Amino acid sequence: MHRRFRALLLGAFLLFVAPATAFAQADPLRENLGSTDFDLTADEVRYDRNTDVYEASGNVRVEQSDGRTLATDWLVFNGTTRVGVASGHVRMVDATDTVEADFIAVDLRSMVAMATRASLDTPTPGFVVRGDALQRSGPNSYSLEKGMFTTCRCPGDAKPRPWELEVEDAKIDIGGYAVGKHLKFRVLDVPVFYLPFIAFPAKTERQTGLLLPSFSASGRGGAEVELPFFMTLGEQVNLILRPTWFAKRGVKGAAEIEYVFGSESAGAAGLAVLPGDDEVSPDDFETPFSDNRWAYWWQHSQPLTDRARFGLDLKGVSDNQYVVDFDDLPRELRNSRFLESTAWASHADWGLYAGVETAMIDDLQSPSDLDRDDFLLQRLPDVRLSRLPRPIAGSPLRFGFDSRYTYFHQWDGRSSKSGHTPLNGQFFDTGRDGLFDGEEPDGNGFLDPLADHHNDNAASLGRDRSEGDGFYQEGELLADRGHRLDIYPHLSLPQRLGVFETLSELGYRETLYFPDVGETERREMWTGRFDVRTRFAKSMTFRSLPMRHIVEPRVTLVAVSTPSQNRNPLFLPALSSGARRLIDGDARLLTRNPTDRVEDERILQYQIGNRFYGPSFDGGRVPQLLGEIRVGAGYDFDRSENTRVFADGLVRPWKDFEFRGEAGWDPETTRVDEAFASARWDSARGHLLGLSYRYLRDRVLTFENFVRQNAIYDEYDDGTKVSQIGLDSVLVVSRRLEIFASGFVALNQSSSSAGRIGFQLGSDCRCWDLLAQIEHRTRPSETRFSLELRLAGFGQRSRVRRRKERERR
Repeated sequence: MHRRFRALLLGAFLLFVAPATAFAQADPLRENLGSTDFDLTADEVRYDRNTDVYEASGNVRVEQSDGRTLATDWLVFNGTTRVGVASGHVRMVDATDTVEADFIAVDLRSMVAMATRASLDTPTPGFVVRGDALQRSGPNSYSLEKGMFTTCRCPGDAKPRPWELEVEDAKIDIGGYAVGKHLKFRVLDVPVFYLPFIAFPAKTERQTGLLLPSFSASGRGGAEVELPFFMTLGEQVNLILRPTWFAKRGVKGAAEIEYVFGSESAGAAGLAVLPGDDEVSPDDFETPFSDNRWAYWWQHSQPLTDRARFGLDLKGVSDNQYVVDFDDLPRELRNSRFLESTAWASHADWGLYAGVETAMIDDLQSPSDLDRDDFLLQRLPDVRLSRLPRPIAGSPLRFGFDSRYTYFHQWDGRSSKSGHTPLNGQFFDTGRDGLFDGEEPDGNGFLDPLADHHNDNAASLGRDRSEGDGFYQEGELLADRGHRLDIYPHLSLPQRLGVFETLSELGYRETLYFPDVGETERREMWTGRFDVRTRFAKSMTFRSLPMRHIVEPRVTLVAVSTPSQNRNPLFLPALSSGARRLIDGDARLLTRNPTDRVEDERILQYQIGNRFYGPSFDGGRVPQLLGEIRVGAGYDFDRSENTRVFADGLVRPWKDFEFRGEAGWDPETTRVDEAFASARWDSARGHLLGLSYRYLRDRVLTFENFVRQNAIYDEYDDGTKVSQIGLDSVLVVSRRLEIFASGFVALNQSSSSAGRIGFQLGSDCRCWDLLAQIEHRTRPSETRFSLELRLAGFGQRSRVRRRKERERR
């Protein structure tokens, strides 16, 4: 016991303890202290009127009027000064803080105390302190000698705690900081490292401090160690610094800032810089860009008025390969064709919508920087004004309109490229790769002006040879820029005829072109749609389960009449053939086709929907959707052929299980175009198992003819089919351990495979958790291992997502 505590306790004892004969016997069950603001209860209470000293023993409890309590085996204190000493199983509770000790000197008015062999438990912010000597110098201030600190609330003292900090001397200010000297970090009671001094937040709110490091290893970057530092720049702003060491590349610095203001405004921005990437050589064909790598991003959204908003989504990278090598930007961008930045503002009121957007696109397709940035059309700006259909003068006839003005800007529009002129002044007939033969490198980067290294010339044998075919292919370079104004007013008439509901619509679209090259052009087209549906319902019983079946037949007729558009400027190219799948599912999309190459259409579509409802899984009164199936087909009068037969639906037989599926079948070729099926079980305990299958017969090959590098892409063939099996699973082994696995496996060489498997291990008392995983990626083609440890109370970082959010039913 330290000298100052021995002196304190000895002085308190001599001051308050009187001979036993001087005490008068008091009520053994309760002693009400008259006008005082606390009550004393005990098995035995004795009182000395001369010295105003109370002695209580056996189940002693002091209750203050403000809720503070003191419980002990024995207590002696002065009724006037309220200062005393307690011994034996002392427990002092003040608001949320609890102090337990063998022996304690205490001021009952302020609850300031000094104790030996004591512990302090503060649920908020949530830590436990133990020590040989503990002094409470104020409502939220403590001093500790020869003690320990941890956020683990593990029951019992027999087992070693998962982790704790051992200190020789520390001062703790709850709501402020804890400062300690001669610190040892222990794991399962084994010293791991030593620090002569440490300061860390002991606050209920976020505070500046180091976050725990993470470790990863991959083939492209080697070993990676990240040591993040969290800073609070006020109540509404956070800053995280993320220095990361790459064994193969060097040191990359990154800073992320998050902010909020008001109840609906928020944003996040960041900057990452890697000077002198050791894996990049500007003279190497595989990395023909600067070794100074960087990226930035900024997302922002805020209301301007109750019905207007403003937003930003800006992103930029130093080179096309940045999103492949690093994860600063969202992971889905690794496989994106473009990196798009936008700034927008919108306003909606009384059925009117007005929006303006500025968008700039960066091509990311070529790892070797053989990209088409200078030829992409940027929207600077894109202005839209529309009105929902509203009744005209109280009649059933409704009027609505859509309009759009866009200025398409090309950074480096040219009248020729590699000696070629644009076809009809509209596009360069390069093929999908955007490169003429003389610019197509072989696998070693060699350029031969006479060689077709990408094997995409239209004169070559084989499918999908698009260079020089005279038709625009998605991926070819556009050659013009200018203004485009599109106006689409439309009239509609909804009616109910007995059991039938109908909707008739007639629209007129006019598009004006003001190109920088060529003359002003005009396009006029008419659209019409007639939609009729009805519903039938029947109550039924299936295996004693009451159900309600609703059948909804529907027929849609769509017609689009267009003039010849071959000579018009080409700002918005027609969608790829894969878009026909969307039209087969909803033919009404044809009347809203925004592109510059719209064909005549006359399509009749018919479909039938079935919905099944039953009792709620949760016992509520609202019926539960148990299943939905929709089947449809149609006929194309212009092409004189049947359209695709499609089906989709879901089945939910019980709360934790769901099956979804969809398929499309081409009656002309008698082949399945696409199919998707998934089954998902998500239990209340946390178990998750999801299996899926995806098939696509004709994959759209856009920008797919760039030189393939094994360091970037998986091996593949020239096939266009996609056939993959997917898995999403979580196994809750115990409350401490969860094992997860997710990904997809290709069943053919033209598809790809990717996934991850790992575990998350946590302590029984929730004071730490460890995440470890192995991940295989397709772009880049590599296997990556990562390890991340989190200690409760030492800050939290964004975790690798273990599973999808459970669907709220």
